[in-house]
Amino acid sequence: MTIATWNIERPAKTSNRFPAIIACIKKIDPDILILTETNEFIKLGVDYYVFHTTIPSLPPGISYKEGERRVSIYSKFESAG
Repeated sequence: MTIATWNIERPAKTSNRFPAIIACIKKIDPDILILTETNEFIKLGVDYYVFHTTIPSLPPGISYKEGERRVSIYSKFESAG
């Protein structure tokens, strides 16, 4: 079993980094992947089930950009719950 984690540092929806990020992930081909400072626009296809954290309540002046999430967990294993 391969488990990988990566802080991808808050890419915006329009970021040109998405293709490189996805290519790297597909090359590693992890069974479980945890992305931090991520974006829900990262799509890994039908091979993965995905869970994104919700956006927390934040103090004034601090906000998330469209699609940003603190953590996304991708798994090739369907949840038992």
